Amino acid sequence: MNYSCNKAATKYFPLPWRFSQQSVADALSASLDRLQVASVALYQVHWPLSFLLSQQDLMQALAAEVKRGRIGAVGVSNYSASQMRQAHGYLAEQGVPLAVNQVQYSLLNRKIETSGVMATARELGVTILAYSPLAQGLLTGKYTPDSDLKPAGARRISPSFSQENLTKLKPIIQALKEIGQEHGRTSAQVALNWLVAQGNVLPIPGAKNARQAAQNAGSLGWQLTIDELDQLDRLTQDYR
Repeated sequence: MNYSCNKAATKYFPLPWRFSQQSVADALSASLDRLQVASVALYQVHWPLSFLLSQQDLMQALAAEVKRGRIGAVGVSNYSASQMRQAHGYLAEQGVPLAVNQVQYSLLNRKIETSGVMATARELGVTILAYSPLAQGLLTGKYTPDSDLKPAGARRISPSFSQENLTKLKPIIQALKEIGQEHGRTSAQVALNWLVAQGNVLPIPGAKNARQAAQNAGSLGWQLTIDELDQLDRLTQDYR
């Protein structure tokens, strides 16, 4: 069957029994068959695990697939600053750049700013793909200590959604709401725009339907003011 190329992206998980460079090629082949495409725009390593296949061998295998044309760009996920630098180095030896590092990043999780991940990504020209950019919904403004609305699933018992934590977040949520009103945007759109304003960050919020996708798109095409950025920075310093 002849498959065409599209803008699909998928991930490779370094399972223990994937112990050779050929296993990387085989995993990619299986993904391409499932997606029914000839290549993917982005192929990411899901986690920085090394069992019998070293990071050097893994990156060499991924670089080979870029040269083969089955991968457009190589990315990683949840890599520390040193792990990202190592992966970048191994790929550079093959003449292939490291495109992205997908990590958790939001106004309520700014640890990459102090762990070295952000600085290293900027130095190496790596884009940060920010997952959980709305902190599981906490930054949408839907959940407040005075609201009867409760999160579903595991979030219901998460300390992040406790009355105590929601009370602690009130100044941040209020600021997002007020800034949003100034721009005709939602609190969530403000939180996402703050991420975009960091320069080398692309937030990847979830969307269960077309309405939510359109809401997410509303975070683009406008800019927070310097004063607004400073305000949000001050309010969330404790989350670095």
